[in-house]
Amino acid sequence: MTTRLGSRHLGLAIGVTFLLGACTATGTPAGTSAGNPGGASAAPAAGAATPDAAAGASAAPAAAAGKDITSFDPCSVVSDTDLVKAITDSAGDPTALGTLKATHVAVDGADTGLPGAKACSQSWTTTDSSGRESQGGEPVIVTFDLYSNLAEIQSGSPDNTTDYAAAGAVSFDAPGDGGDPHLTKDGYLFRMSGNSDTALLKAIALGIAARL
Repeated sequence: MTTRLGSRHLGLAIGVTFLLGACTATGTPAGTSAGNPGGASAAPAAGAATPDAAAGASAAPAAAAGKDITSFDPCSVVSDTDLVKAITDSAGDPTALGTLKATHVAVDGADTGLPGAKACSQSWTTTDSSGRESQGGEPVIVTFDLYSNLAEIQSGSPDNTTDYAAAGAVSFDAPGDGGDPHLTKDGYLFRMSGNSDTALLKAIALGIAARL
């Protein structure tokens, strides 16, 4: 298990390096609703037998409730306003930041080392009082993985964290996650990466989870 997850996260790290050169500004408005790109599993037919909980019948596999992300737009659930606020809130002297401008762009999820995944990268610039613009720090990348991979992640981290409960999400700090856990909510499975500031990634992840 550790070897498979380690390989997946090594691929993710390589993909992040590739994405740094691919990220460009876009005019797409941020913060729109994700909608429901894929339906949850159908309810049992009328009259169908139901498992007897008292008899210890196991629940349906978690992947059965996953959303189809084939046509899902990962940028539809990010907010540039969230990024600017998170950066400002974490700054020791917000006035020294100058003017922040955040942008986002969809990138190929396969480039993160996760075929079939969907990703969106956020970056930002700062403009000082003299009008000089500078590129911000490391990008913030959210990657929506195939929900069928959740069982593997759960098996490597039986004790889920509760840091994201306020946004209705469940998180799993699997081996190799390094403090940036996988999150699940309403049939989606995603993870933050790209930036080394785990507090910043958490703030952005909370906003994304709230919009799912």
